[in-house]
Amino acid sequence: MTRCILLCFLICCSLSAQETLTVMVCPPTADYKPFYSWPADKVQPVGHEVDLALEIGKRMKRKVIFYKKVNYQNPRIDALHKRHVDMVLSCFTITKERRGHVSFSQAYFTDGIGVLVHQESKIKTPTDLKDKKIIAFPNTSSYAWAQRTISTEDYVTKIEEYGQEIKMLEEKKAHAFILDYSYLAKIAEKNSKLRVLPKIYAPEQWGIAVNKSDQTLLKEINKHLDHLKKEGYLQLLRKKWRIANPPKQSDEQE
Repeated sequence: MTRCILLCFLICCSLSAQETLTVMVCPPTADYKPFYSWPADKVQPVGHEVDLALEIGKRMKRKVIFYKKVNYQNPRIDALHKRHVDMVLSCFTITKERRGHVSFSQAYFTDGIGVLVHQESKIKTPTDLKDKKIIAFPNTSSYAWAQRTISTEDYVTKIEEYGQEIKMLEEKKAHAFILDYSYLAKIAEKNSKLRVLPKIYAPEQWGIAVNKSDQTLLKEINKHLDHLKKEGYLQLLRKKWRIANPPKQSDEQE
């Protein structure tokens, strides 16, 4: 009898673990609208990435748990390596270098690198950014692009917290901020002191990342993404969060 009770307990624990899906989107208080934000008074984040994670979890019949701790050197990759999360769905650009560390799903979103400058700036193309002070976040494809394309390390400034870059541009303490075009376009919509250059530089695709050993999970994610694309859900999600399709790519060489 004792063995039966113990067996039932172990089975229930196993089923319980399978019913959850731990996802990294962003840390509490993060603000990267319209893709994600986690207001201090909310129990979970909101935004485009959050809606997609919840929809995938629902189709998997698994309860989504949003991971809160992001105190790693390279948060998205480290969280997967340490098995703290099942998947990362966080505006994560698919790159060759990252594929060496994690496995990516098929792309679910297409964007590109954008450039945000002061409204009075004479900057019109990346060529104009040579020897200018550029702001970029570490561990992002935008930072790598800025280093590779625009200037030397001395001119690319790392910032660790969102919000600093806006003040620096407004006060003309920096010449440009490099990041995802769609995010920068939303900032420019609300801030009359700033503008985003009208083209994207280096088109990018975002994917859902999992640990390299989780190929079964990856296969299931791709299956659901296939259905979501065919159903038009991904385009509806863009409309819900008022995310315009990206503009044309610049003809200028990277």
